[in-house]
Amino acid sequence: MNSNEQTDMQSFGRIDRIVNTLAEGRMPMQLKDIAAAVSLPRPTVCRILKDMVRLGYAAKGLDHRYTLGPKWLLLAQAIMEGNKQ
Repeated sequence: MNSNEQTDMQSFGRIDRIVNTLAEGRMPMQLKDIAAAVSLPRPTVCRILKDMVRLGYAAKGLDHRYTLGPKWLLLAQAIMEGNKQ
């Protein structure tokens, strides 16, 4: 595996951990709690969450807490519709 592939895998692994933490939390979570749960620095988690919010994979409430975003519903719907064929 070359260094670009390793970096991609590391990035995806971080995103995966954040997504699973938000999914398991079932309630909006503060940045500090997400960072602690995934054992990553707050600035790293903040940067990832900003991108996730921008793309619809996470949502940030007025109280600055994060949840999974609406993009996951669209993906789940696409999967379910694909399984009907």
